[in-house]
Amino acid sequence: MKGLEITVGYEVQEITAMYGTINAQMVNKNGFVVGTAILNKVAYSPQVRYNLCSLSRLMDDGWKITGATKA
Repeated sequence: MKGLEITVGYEVQEITAMYGTINAQMVNKNGFVVGTAILNKVAYSPQVRYNLCSLSRLMDDGWKITGATKA
């Protein structure tokens, strides 16, 4: 939906320029492609200074989130 208002982390509302589905590549910490993905319900606003990703929305869509800490 073009023109959707979104609230970003710095408490400012921005207007989206595009909204939809995108194909993406997953890369590891060394920059090597390890898979592909489809991201749904993606909003784009050229005014937003950061890439934002909602982990809770990804998990609702069936993604499994894993990770490790440094010892």
